[in-house]
Amino acid sequence: MSTNSLNSQEENQETGRSSAWSAFSSRFQDFKQKTRNKHIELSNYAKTKGSELAVYANQQSRSIMSRIRKEEQPAQEEVKERYVFGLPLEYVMQYSGHEYGIPLIVYQCINELTYSIDEVGLYRIPGSTHQVDILRDKFDYLEPVDLSGENPNTIATLLKLFLRNLPNKLVDEEHNIQLNDIIRKYNIENPEDFTEYDEIAEVLEQLPEWDYNLLGYICFHLKSVSDNAELNKMTLNNLGLIFCPTLKISPAVFSVLVLHSQNVFRRFLSNEEDEYDQENEGSISSVNDENSEDYTNKQNNSNNYDNNNTNNINTGVNAKVDNNNNNAKTETNKFDDNNENFADFENNQDILKQNSNFNETDPNENTSETLIN
Repeated sequence: MSTNSLNSQEENQETGRSSAWSAFSSRFQDFKQKTRNKHIELSNYAKTKGSELAVYANQQSRSIMSRIRKEEQPAQEEVKERYVFGLPLEYVMQYSGHEYGIPLIVYQCINELTYSIDEVGLYRIPGSTHQVDILRDKFDYLEPVDLSGENPNTIATLLKLFLRNLPNKLVDEEHNIQLNDIIRKYNIENPEDFTEYDEIAEVLEQLPEWDYNLLGYICFHLKSVSDNAELNKMTLNNLGLIFCPTLKISPAVFSVLVLHSQNVFRRFLSNEEDEYDQENEGSISSVNDENSEDYTNKQNNSNNYDNNNTNNINTGVNAKVDNNNNNAKTETNKFDDNNENFADFENNQDILKQNSNFNETDPNENTSETLIN
């Protein structure tokens, strides 16, 4: 064969090889891409299924644990009804009220705190949270509570908690504005210089009875606390920082109500005085009735005694008179029988009188007049 034919054959072979390699390479790249896509698809599918399986496993484990806990837990007690904390004053007074017209918890707390009025930081230092919860539950479930021996800070914290949990303000918005307007009207910088008690008292007397009584009792108590500020370090300003947010009143109103509590809470004091007068009148009238009965009985006994003694005395006197008359007649007969001289009769009569006691009384015997006197 010629050289040209050989060269053409080699070129054809080379061309065939390159076309075959190109076709193989293209197929290989397609297969590689498909494999990569399939790997990504399987990976995504595995992740999705894995997440679903994880969520399912987590749900199953939670349900199993909840069933186990329910089986282990004892039967829950019935929820008790609460009667004091977080309830309106009308409801509290119905079930746990004191005769002063305030909740029993307020009376017991303040009554006990009067013995610790010199406690440093009273109402500022918090008490034991655990003990406060115990006392709260006792008051809430109307159980008997003895606060003697409790820490004063615990009692003070309990009282603040009760006031803070009241659902309604002791001084509503309308009356609170009126009180602030009265104080602003006179533009007094120092609350101690405020003297317009009547206007403040008239606004306060418009409050509901339970709100009025509780606010007055709290202000009377805080006045005694501030009066002992040299010992307990609780000045009026310190108390205001605590009780203004609790009672939801302004510092100016708080200062006036506490400092002048005896002048602005007139209805509260008049109620106490009326109760005191009624008690005293009742006790005095009962004592007078008893004394009157005793006096009447004694008079009757005395009259009976005097009548008996008078009768006895009259009987004795009459008996003596009869005896003396008989003796006199006997002596007269003796004189007549002996025919003695009549001139000597007067001498014998003197002797007769001495012997007979006719007109004389026994010195050892009481007369009726003496006994009656």
